Amino acid sequence: MVQQVSVFPPLKGAFIDLDKVPDPVFAEKMVGDGFAIDPFDNALYAPIDGKIKSIHRAKHAITIESEAGFDILIHIGLETVSLGGTGFDVIVNEGDHVKTGDLLTVFDMDYIAANVVALITPVLVTDIEEKKIQIEILPHDAITDLSKPILTVKLGNHTTAISEVQNTSPQVTLESDLITITNSHGIHARPAALLNSIARKYPDNEILMIKGEQSGNVKSVVSLLSLSVQHKDQIQFLVKGINGVKIIAELTDAIKNLHDDESENPIADPNSGEEDNKVENGKYHGVVASSGLAVARLVRQTGIQFEYERFAADEAEQLVKLDKTIHSLVAELENEIKDLSEFDIAHKNILSAHLMILTDPELITQAKNLITNGQSAAYGWDKATAESCKALLATGNQLLIERQNDLIDVRDRVLTILCGNESKKVAEFTEEVILVAEDFTPSQVIAMSDKVKGLVSVRGGVTSHVSILARTRGMPLLVGVAKEILQESEQNVVLDTINTAILNVKPTPEELNQAKGEVNRRIEALQIAREAAQVPAVTTDGVQINCLANIGNIDEARIAAANGAEGVGLFRTEFMFLETKEAPSEEMQFNEYSDINHVLAGKTLVIRTLDAGGDKKIPYITQMHEENPMLGVRGVRLCLANRELFKTQLRAILKTKAENIKVMIPMISKLTEYRAVKQIFEEIKADLGINTQIQLGIMVEVPSVAFISEAFAKEVDFMSIGTNDLTQYVMAVDREHTELAKEVDHLHPAVLAAIAATSIGAAKHDTNLSVCGLMASEKLAIPVLIGLGIKNLSMTVSTIPENKAFIRNLNYAKCKEVAEHCLSLPTAIEVREYLKSQFN
Repeated sequence: MVQQVSVFPPLKGAFIDLDKVPDPVFAEKMVGDGFAIDPFDNALYAPIDGKIKSIHRAKHAITIESEAGFDILIHIGLETVSLGGTGFDVIVNEGDHVKTGDLLTVFDMDYIAANVVALITPVLVTDIEEKKIQIEILPHDAITDLSKPILTVKLGNHTTAISEVQNTSPQVTLESDLITITNSHGIHARPAALLNSIARKYPDNEILMIKGEQSGNVKSVVSLLSLSVQHKDQIQFLVKGINGVKIIAELTDAIKNLHDDESENPIADPNSGEEDNKVENGKYHGVVASSGLAVARLVRQTGIQFEYERFAADEAEQLVKLDKTIHSLVAELENEIKDLSEFDIAHKNILSAHLMILTDPELITQAKNLITNGQSAAYGWDKATAESCKALLATGNQLLIERQNDLIDVRDRVLTILCGNESKKVAEFTEEVILVAEDFTPSQVIAMSDKVKGLVSVRGGVTSHVSILARTRGMPLLVGVAKEILQESEQNVVLDTINTAILNVKPTPEELNQAKGEVNRRIEALQIAREAAQVPAVTTDGVQINCLANIGNIDEARIAAANGAEGVGLFRTEFMFLETKEAPSEEMQFNEYSDINHVLAGKTLVIRTLDAGGDKKIPYITQMHEENPMLGVRGVRLCLANRELFKTQLRAILKTKAENIKVMIPMISKLTEYRAVKQIFEEIKADLGINTQIQLGIMVEVPSVAFISEAFAKEVDFMSIGTNDLTQYVMAVDREHTELAKEVDHLHPAVLAAIAATSIGAAKHDTNLSVCGLMASEKLAIPVLIGLGIKNLSMTVSTIPENKAFIRNLNYAKCKEVAEHCLSLPTAIEVREYLKSQFN
């Protein structure tokens, strides 16, 4: 039975849609849903029959509990809490029963308007989600009429739009089949975040994951992590509401395609063995979480101390305070993610996981429940995160236990705002230091200056987000050391996680000098390489190797130019498509390509057309479910299936009319695909009247192309080998698969044979050939590629100076001999051992 309650305007004034209110707390419905009024007079009346539930001590806000059981909050003006009650005369008291139209408050319009942002007064139903309420704004005039209802509140078993059409009321509940978790690390933070993002697309559905007798809310990352779903566990999804089949299909597909990218190393428990954290003669043993070498002063990093009142009298004020803080942090995190380079995948993934925790419904509900029981916003949030940490600890799963730091990190960011604590960031240092702590949080690592040369912690693990960030920064990190380290005095120490797993707090003068010498040699070599970055990479016998860059945006292009790149061998355009809610316009793409081309000042710019599908889903492109998406509609197949999208991109590129720009088509597997693209390409050129000779080439990623490369070389303008995909297709192993990733080695003789075949085919028609996969960035692989006839290497931006310096010491003739020998070896391990013996 649906109960409907009419709500009347509490003020005479101009009606304003809630999303037009100039305060995001109200406009984004963080407190509740309803409408607002810009008042014409100074009297506030009861909009419903009910009881005065609360009156803010600043007198600007009143909450009425209706007779039907829902609450309405009336908030006179914006930021009026700052007035401290001045200008308000409240007629009623808490607990009073009121009827619609009863006078509640009289206020001084002139005084209030002169001292706050605006007099706009939001009128909100605050417990919509909890009580499953639907509201409807009724037809109304621009000026409110106190005698006519303006809003209807529907309570009870209201049906969805579909069930109304079908005139049925039962809510459908569907269960999935049992699903076995193949992801080797189970459901940890990022898989949980992925499932969470799918579930949140369906706000009207209850979506649970069931493991044995336990269940977790899929819309809550914390709830999912607390289930401790591990490798080979069996789970089910339960969905209540419409679209159940679709939701289960999406979640099941996501589960089946999970793969870990945090680390290819097995999980190591720092406390699992006595040898790991022993101390002998000032040498602290631990577990290597990030390799490197550092000599610096040891400094203890202490945690943040927050001071706050446990209790707070004003429930509404504390709820708004928490909501406003979360809202501002969400915006801050989203901006941080947006500002990151597309190559900074680890950093982006970590911040995205933190965003999920920050907006976790169960965590927020737990905090708000404490607030409604008289606790402060700071206490409620602190206590809620502490309980969630306990739940993760109780799982006994080392990977999930390591994720406590992400909860602590998010807790600290919220409390920093709530408590006005500005000491969140790591202190600035005037000298180089190695920091030691009980543990670190990701935000602390992100905020660290270049003066921090290494990290040591009592807790932590090799798969933690702190470890991932340390590896990204090239900073040594030793975890799981004995807690006595926290009592050590500040002194010069040696942290070596390359040759050993030891922090030496009592190094001899000889040990200090030796370590400093090695550090300096590494720094000097890098500095020399950077100073000579603009010098061409020419081998000792006079063969020039062009070193180009792989980029994803204009910032990367600028760095590439500064690092001595001879051009861009791969511009990944898919990130323009992945980061927008709708397809980027022709003008937007044209501007992006033109701006990057301007930075390169006439050097080669190879633009890869949209490479999506498979593991890269575009939200606004409809794709059918595929059992094996990596062998499905990917790359050129997706483009040919979405021709208008494809044509828009080609038009944007061609309109640049720049002959140094080349167009590269991904995932070509047969000549007919290239010919179809070529026809579209030429038709667009003709339509635009463009005579510029912009080259059209292909990526060699599929073995079928490598083995008939001569046929392709006859027709295409250029070819570029994408060794990442080529390797996984040759080896029939997913390069992202945690258990099998070690088998995916681009130095496997079979992969080298595919590259050799491509090189021979290209040479027969003098077709320009390059390599643009990660292989071109690996120093050990470069001599082999050069020996196989590759003279254009497109690599990660940061590796260009060092790799150019390395190439200048190579001999082309020797590289050919080395490559030929590598082709005769049977395994990747033997290839690597041989290369190390030749180029140590």
